[in-house]
Amino acid sequence: MCNIQYDTKVIIVNDNQREVKLLPIHCKVESNDLPSVELINNWTKGDLSSKEIQTYLNWSKSDDEVVVYNGHVPIGLSLPLRFDFLIDLKDVKGGIAVEAVVKQSFWNGIIPENHIESGYKTITVIQFPQGVPTQLNSLLSIADSDFKMRFGLCNSDEKDQILANLKVHLR
Repeated sequence: MCNIQYDTKVIIVNDNQREVKLLPIHCKVESNDLPSVELINNWTKGDLSSKEIQTYLNWSKSDDEVVVYNGHVPIGLSLPLRFDFLIDLKDVKGGIAVEAVVKQSFWNGIIPENHIESGYKTITVIQFPQGVPTQLNSLLSIADSDFKMRFGLCNSDEKDQILANLKVHLR
């Protein structure tokens, strides 16, 4: 029996043996849409001392990174997260092999954290050490997005199961 939570931004397929994880990528987030120090300061009541906040405040996006909106996440996940397959629902092969590392996440799109917290809107910084796949150039900005899933990250040993379940549930 498969239980698929496909209305969330991380899809969990429970095949009664293990959980299979997919981190959807809905749209890109531009630098001007990321939280300001003032916003973080308001939400943290002036405590900007965490390692994650300091990392973000001193961070500059590099050419091998993309910042994306992932939406509500149903389970907690610790960073860094590593994936080796980019699902592309418009690719007849289902996607491409990649090396991807989720390096930063923003709780509710505001506060940098060292994990993705269950149930909150999430923005992530994903590094592709081999370069950002050209397929992701087609991502719309968050302001223009319809938030329908085309891309997602998973591990190659789980991609066939995820793709089969997505075909059934995302018609």
